[in-house]
Amino acid sequence: MVNLYMYVLTLISMIFAGLLAFRSNHVNRYKNKFYMLSVAFNTIILASEMVSEFAEMYNWRIANILTNVVTYTLCPSVTYCLFMMNAKKWGTKEKLMMIPGLIVALGTLTTQWTGFVFYVDENNVYTRGSLFTWALVVSGAYFCCVIFTSYREYRDADLQEKLYLLGIFVVAAAGVVIQLVNTNIRSMWPTVAITLLLYYVFTLEMSAKYDFLTGVRNRNAYDQKREKLSNHHSYGLVIFDINGLKTINDQLGHHQGDQLISEAARILVDTFWGYGKIYRIGGDEFALVFEKCDRETINARIGVMETMIAKENQSKSDWKISISYGVEIHKSDDKKTYEEVFENADNKMYEMKQNYYKEKAGK
Repeated sequence: MVNLYMYVLTLISMIFAGLLAFRSNHVNRYKNKFYMLSVAFNTIILASEMVSEFAEMYNWRIANILTNVVTYTLCPSVTYCLFMMNAKKWGTKEKLMMIPGLIVALGTLTTQWTGFVFYVDENNVYTRGSLFTWALVVSGAYFCCVIFTSYREYRDADLQEKLYLLGIFVVAAAGVVIQLVNTNIRSMWPTVAITLLLYYVFTLEMSAKYDFLTGVRNRNAYDQKREKLSNHHSYGLVIFDINGLKTINDQLGHHQGDQLISEAARILVDTFWGYGKIYRIGGDEFALVFEKCDRETINARIGVMETMIAKENQSKSDWKISISYGVEIHKSDDKKTYEEVFENADNKMYEMKQNYYKEKAGK
């Protein structure tokens, strides 16, 4: 009976999690869609586990078989949908990754005749089949994909944010391990439900700090960082601005303009990851704040950025990526305010931008 109360409370939390995602405007539709699918599958599994409690209590063999079929069939789907939250698209690779889960589902649907995953005998006694471990391995593999893609998605997150994310995954893993060690303790799916709720709260928190289009940190995160930098800090600032965005928007449409912004942001992140943090501070304007490297290092990374841009432009015919930039360093004994540092970097960027348009007009 204790298990039933636990399942009821967990089901209520899943309903709230689904409503939270349905009502949210802060997480994009793609992520929300797969999150709500994951919540729906987990809710069905929880309801099925509740019924299985009565099936064992009142010796309902058919109900015992059906509830286990539902659980094992949907088990990989929960973690697969979480993995898809961080995938950029449902492409060929992502579709191929469904195959192991489909094998589990097929084996489960035929298990009462084959005994592949489990078998419930005439006395309503449940036994594990030869593919039982395979079902767990597939779900575990999807779970590992969730961890990998989550840390890839938030690879420039602060240590505190990464530790919070790690704690969420530890909670889920602990619930699974406890039930595997002691099958009388049904902790797996209630723990997964808690994980789903915590994971969405984390996603909401991060969405307030990250730009929807580019995936880099947004103006809100930039303002928070700016307030932490005082005159006693040594830091550097690079202001970037995309050249020719208005022309592309006017001639090719805003969809192509958005693609230009996204690709430019990706190059900035790939170039400066580990050296500082990239922020989108305006429509086509980005800022790099770095604290642990010098001008020579940043100049070297800018060279890498320009090489990456040139390589990317080789495959483009309709438009090219071009970025102007300005670099300014603030020493701990420097009396300049952050606003002055920003203005100096911005002026250098604007000067480079003017030279770009002069050269283009002269061709």
